[in-house]
Amino acid sequence: MIEAQPAAIRATTASAARARSHLPAPRLDRPIYFVGQGTSFHAAIAGAFAARRRWPPSVAVEAWPSWEVATGSVPLDPHGFAIVYSAEGETALTAEAQRALRAAGVPQILITAVAAPTSSSRIADATFVTRGATEASWVHTVSYTAAVAATLELIGGWSRAGRRVGPELGRAVAGLVARQRSFRALAGRLRRARTFVLLGAGAGTATAREAALKVREGARRFATALGIEEFLHGALPSVDRCTAVLAVATTPMERARAREALTAARIAGAAGVLFARPPVASGEYGLPDVGVDASPVTDIVPFQCLVDAIAVQDGRMPDGMGLDDPRQWRARSSFGV
Repeated sequence: MIEAQPAAIRATTASAARARSHLPAPRLDRPIYFVGQGTSFHAAIAGAFAARRRWPPSVAVEAWPSWEVATGSVPLDPHGFAIVYSAEGETALTAEAQRALRAAGVPQILITAVAAPTSSSRIADATFVTRGATEASWVHTVSYTAAVAATLELIGGWSRAGRRVGPELGRAVAGLVARQRSFRALAGRLRRARTFVLLGAGAGTATAREAALKVREGARRFATALGIEEFLHGALPSVDRCTAVLAVATTPMERARAREALTAARIAGAAGVLFARPPVASGEYGLPDVGVDASPVTDIVPFQCLVDAIAVQDGRMPDGMGLDDPRQWRARSSFGV
């Protein structure tokens, strides 16, 4: 699934460029909601971030977990518009959120990886299906990057200020996938870490949250995501030599502050690793310069590769989310996801 991403991104963005004229478009003088759960919520966060940067400041953009929408915690404007994410289209909570949107009179587009009718596609007013992004793994990978790439293409078309992003993103992701050997070496360095702290801000917020989820699902280590600055205000007492602190920085200010945070983490005994746009120092990992809006598509790839390598070196299957363990299967079945 990691290696399928360059082709899926190129095919998906080309399809999104063609589909824009057939899909309902949001009105930029009304609220716009980006909705999803789990990995799909991280796609929603990335999409909302790009929309805020590409659309006028007057446009009201919100990213909400499906839970908040389904439980009525979010005040929905009937004049609004929703972009909903669900990779397989069968997440029960997201379907509930869609019903709440429909009851409030909010039109919605579903972005999904499944072309066949699903619970979510039956509720949505329109559906966009990503290309080459059907997962063969429980740990979502290509469906995430393809969904975010599709969103960038759609937003660019709706604002009439965008350009085709697919070829550039496809090349950038292919370049990162080709660096898997270096990420495997990093996995060896981090082998003793039992806890992972992922740091990100701005566009890196979605990346840090998604990376932490992949560490939990694929590497089966405890992980949490924090803001870069947030880490320096209370998290340091909880890190030690069994902790790895990994930061992703998308701007020069984030890079400078992340370096300070990682220095503090190392003094406390933790391993510290920075993924950032150039210029990067020795021992840091460079990210492709694709623009801040598009960075969530590329920046998650090193973490996907790292998680895969950690699981393999531990003798675990990274795709199964631990469901080869009967206790994990019973645990997951107990809450109906």
